[in-house]
Amino acid sequence: MPWPYRIPQEHVRMINEAFARVKIDALLAAQGWDVPVNQVGTLP
Repeated sequence: MPWPYRIPQEHVRMINEAFARVKIDALLAAQGWDVPVNQVGTLP
């Protein structure tokens, strides 16, 4: 693929959502919440 490669906006959105979930899980865990996480790391 040519450089610079433009990431499709849909992929950017999915990546941002995944990072947001990880941050939320980490914040809740830091405050003592028991966060249920399934195999792919998303909240149920």
